[in-house]
Amino acid sequence: MNNVEKKIRKSENEIGSMSFSDHLEELRRRILNSIYLVLICIFVSLLVIKPLIRFLEIPAKDIRLLQLAPGEFLFVAIKVAGYSGLIVSLPYIFYQIILFISPGLTSKEKSLLLPAFIGSGFLFLIGLIFSWWILVPAAISFFRKIWC
Repeated sequence: MNNVEKKIRKSENEIGSMSFSDHLEELRRRILNSIYLVLICIFVSLLVIKPLIRFLEIPAKDIRLLQLAPGEFLFVAIKVAGYSGLIVSLPYIFYQIILFISPGLTSKEKSLLLPAFIGSGFLFLIGLIFSWWILVPAAISFFRKIWC
């Protein structure tokens, strides 16, 4: 436990609240931890970029993707790694947000957090499945009819 966490716990136990500077320090620490995790996830995504791009090309089936400029694959790889790193680290970021705001919530509000996040995650997964199996193939066939 670092010095800031000790100060936060001591301050919460003694007074029941934190000073403004303690809040800012805790927010800074949570934001930096989230940024570090995003950067780590982007780096890991760059390590497995070829299988990741092949996976994203699955809905295109027999369409061959073109590289029109010498550095185009590099830029696409960086974009895919950036988005995938951000998506993979979003649960941790939301967890940090919850940890930051939860001391200010009432017990009734805290009891509503878990069902809200489970429901949101479930709806997010349904949206991913819907877009992967219905929207992406429809969009690809639409673009094939227009430009091919």
